[in-house]
Amino acid sequence: MLGYSDGPLRMTPERIDMLAREMADFKPDVILTHWKDELTYPTHWLTSRSVVEAAQMAQVSWDIQFFEPTIGTATRVGFVPDHYVDITEAFDRKIEALKTLPTQPWLVGYYSTCNRWRGLECGKQYAEAFVRWAPKRPYTSYWFLRHREGLRCNHTCLGVAGRHGNRALQNHSTRVKAQG
Repeated sequence: MLGYSDGPLRMTPERIDMLAREMADFKPDVILTHWKDELTYPTHWLTSRSVVEAAQMAQVSWDIQFFEPTIGTATRVGFVPDHYVDITEAFDRKIEALKTLPTQPWLVGYYSTCNRWRGLECGKQYAEAFVRWAPKRPYTSYWFLRHREGLRCNHTCLGVAGRHGNRALQNHSTRVKAQG
């Protein structure tokens, strides 16, 4: 990508800036990258770190999703999927694409097995597994949920207006006062 070689990959601050500019121009809704803890192949780990850093710099999507690490290493590197994508209809095309990589012919068998296994995990014929970098925003905080449910809280709510809007602050204040 961007003309960088991967044996070994070198990510300088200038290269991360370039990646951030590409992301800012493209404005992705979802970003897919290598598993963040894939220590079996250093280029994948470094790519993942660089992608997250560039996405933060570019202030683009927080929906960063890590895909399956090197086949056969998921357990060793702590990859536990939090969601799956059914690829049953696209599976044959994926296999045909993998066959065009003459230097890695074993990938066809690896991905056939892995995608079938992930399919079994989620009740599909074939699937790919992902882990989200961060929960989807907004409104997932513990305090917001307490505010929304009208539960009494014992904290200073100065940050509520900024994070949830003035309406949430007004609703929260009314509920707390009503509860005495």
